[in-house]
Amino acid sequence: MGRPIDSPLPEQDELLWDDGSAQPEYCLDQFPLVGKWEALGYLMGGFAVFGLIGVAAVYNDKPHKKPFVPREFPFDGLKEELGSGFGPAALEERMAAGSPHSEEDE
Repeated sequence: MGRPIDSPLPEQDELLWDDGSAQPEYCLDQFPLVGKWEALGYLMGGFAVFGLIGVAAVYNDKPHKKPFVPREFPFDGLKEELGSGFGPAALEERMAAGSPHSEEDE
């Protein structure tokens, strides 16, 4: 029925589940289902699969590369309405054409 009250406890008594039956059970499993190296291999394999999915998602993410819709304006891109373009090339064109815009206006 159990141990006498005055007997010392066994060294690993906290690891046994003694419910008073003839065969006390271990609290922890005594048989490894998967070894530690096999479990590490499974873990690394899972990380590799998720990593490949992440890399494929980043590689195929076209809206992220260009997050806006390209606009198409009428009348040759509205060059005349917007002031014949911008930048150094447009400035050279205006100066060569004798445009009324000068560098002081900009």
